[in-house]
Amino acid sequence: MVNRMNDLISVIIPVYNVDNSILDKCINSIISQKYRNLEIIMIDDGSRKETADECDRLSKMDSRIKLIHQENKGISGATNAGINIAKGKYIGFSDCDDYMDAEMFEILYNNLIKYDVDISMAGYNTVYPNGDVKLRDYFKDDVLLSRDEALKELLDNKKITSVVWNKLFRRELWDNIRFSEGTWFEDCAVMHKLFFAARRGVYCSHKRLYNYYQRNDSVMNSHAYVNVIREIEAWENRLSFLEENMPELSVKAKEKILKLAIKGMLNPDYQKDISLEDYISESKKIIGILENNETEALIGLMPKYQKDYKFLKKYKYSKLAKKIYRIKKRIFK
Repeated sequence: MVNRMNDLISVIIPVYNVDNSILDKCINSIISQKYRNLEIIMIDDGSRKETADECDRLSKMDSRIKLIHQENKGISGATNAGINIAKGKYIGFSDCDDYMDAEMFEILYNNLIKYDVDISMAGYNTVYPNGDVKLRDYFKDDVLLSRDEALKELLDNKKITSVVWNKLFRRELWDNIRFSEGTWFEDCAVMHKLFFAARRGVYCSHKRLYNYYQRNDSVMNSHAYVNVIREIEAWENRLSFLEENMPELSVKAKEKILKLAIKGMLNPDYQKDISLEDYISESKKIIGILENNETEALIGLMPKYQKDYKFLKKYKYSKLAKKIYRIKKRIFK
């Protein structure tokens, strides 16, 4: 194993209204990293006073911590603020309610240097409030992937997922890439671009070194219809990028969009955080996905979804029609 430990790694942590004990666990897991040459950037994104005060206290614990207080801009705006001031040759990330093993950045860095790749990553555990731990599907052995191989794995969304926090990136990958502010599924919007730029490839450690805390009240963990709509939009942007740059991989994005459309139609609940007009408009759009000329061919590649698709087609999305009828609006005549 390479053990230079000379290069600066910037670790960016957006913070917003998290319980102090959870934030403390996150920051302490970073402070305690065996890889010591870290620049730890905390971005307080307009949190309540209790969280902001805790950020102040934590920032005094270690001289490597840089703290920025800013008006709320959302996780994308907070993360961009961290990237903009990062001085490290490499960049890593953490969510403020997660924590990592002490050897995480040491392993990611050593693998990145040893195998001369642009992105080094590891697996992660999903941790629940009751203490349960779920092992995410991942590689059983270390794997060195070319850029194209890594992109295929990313689009499969199984072993490699669109999250930034279990990865270490060469700084230059971010030179022309930032998160789009005011959007949802922000990681999905940039990860394919980062992998496309990773011409030296991606190295995947088989070890699960990051612990992803699954909050019960997390919006991103909700199965709300509005989240399906937002995720479809993120994948449509990804599809546009692939059609322009790697059209041979675009079918993967089309399959994902179709899966999300089927999921949405099976549970088309109306939430108040989307206007009724937008709900109807987006529902029409999702139905358009299901009735697209390519859909029959795509569904032939997706055996697990064929039964649900046939059900939806047979009953003309009746659950959705009844839902809209009950809220006194119709899109079916």
